[in-house]
Amino acid sequence: MKNVLSRLGMRRIAVSDLSGQEWCEKQMELSHLHPKKPTVEMAFGSAAHYEMQKRVYVSLEIEPRVYPDRMYKEGYEAYVNLAAMRSKGVCRELKVYGSVNAYEIAGKIDELKLEKGAVSIIDDKAVDAEKADASDYVPRTYAVQLFLYRKLLSDIRSRRYNYENFASSRKLGSMPLSKEFEMALAEIGIRDSLMSIEGIYKKMFEELYALPEISSRLELRYIDNKSREHLKSIFIQYDEKQLTDVLRDCMKYWNGERDARPVPMKERWKCKRCRFFGNECKVWFGEEEGKVA
Repeated sequence: MKNVLSRLGMRRIAVSDLSGQEWCEKQMELSHLHPKKPTVEMAFGSAAHYEMQKRVYVSLEIEPRVYPDRMYKEGYEAYVNLAAMRSKGVCRELKVYGSVNAYEIAGKIDELKLEKGAVSIIDDKAVDAEKADASDYVPRTYAVQLFLYRKLLSDIRSRRYNYENFASSRKLGSMPLSKEFEMALAEIGIRDSLMSIEGIYKKMFEELYALPEISSRLELRYIDNKSREHLKSIFIQYDEKQLTDVLRDCMKYWNGERDARPVPMKERWKCKRCRFFGNECKVWFGEEEGKVA
């Protein structure tokens, strides 16, 4: 079977891909083969995240010219906001990296918060207030996403995944910054040791190594996508065994051991919510209307 990453036009696996496999693996695959155009709902969700981010986030106000500039900007902002968490108690929109079965993994944690000497991980879900579930049920895909964030962050903190791993996988040594970007960094007083992409990511990883203990109590926070108000939070406990079992199964797809699985018969109600149903995916198409509704 053709390399899955290559076939999907990917270089690495996102946390959202792995958690998406828990909803519908076939849908996850098709979403890469047929990317979705931005929607109003996506815009509301992004706006909600931005509103929360701008309260505490420190950004680098220099326009990147080339890809290494953009990577530097991400690394610089992560370093500065991690360092600021000591005084602010909060860090937003932190990219985390790691590997599973030799595959590169990447994701973005919505929020880290210092609480009682430990770092808490929070994942925000922007929803319509009237649609917020009154129960404390946590969909499996949300739980897996939080578990993965904790694993990646803990692996970096313990140096099971370190700067050297990251620099090697991303080939940082072959990523020169544009002259215009370098000049702009010098103008705002960035010191020489941080004027390279290697220097800034070394510093970012040092901040991650120095993090306090990562809490096993993970927070799923529902936010009204219009008012940006906090609707409710649900807390779940990290389950390493469950995550290990999930990853073992997910990797069979990425290793090319099997094709993407559709939802099982008992979950075919999900198909009515899927844009691929009846088009790119006809697995359950043609079932009696009442069975799929």
